[in-house]
Amino acid sequence: MRAEHLPGPLDYEAMMPPVRTAWVRRLTGENLWLWYTFDAARLCAAALTSHPPVPMPDPTH
Repeated sequence: MRAEHLPGPLDYEAMMPPVRTAWVRRLTGENLWLWYTFDAARLCAAALTSHPPVPMPDPTH
C-alpha cells in the first residue's frame, strides 16, 4: 500500500467474480493474494484469498 507506482511490476489484472476486474499481488513468502483496485485518489483492498487467480488474457494474442 506504500508503493509509489501502481500497479507494481509483478502485479497483474485478473477477473474477480462475479464480473469485475481487479489487480492482484502475491504477498511475498505467503500463499496469499491481495486483490485491489485504484484510481488517482484512492486505493481499495478488495479481497485477500489463499488461491491464485487466473490472469486476464493478453489482448494482443
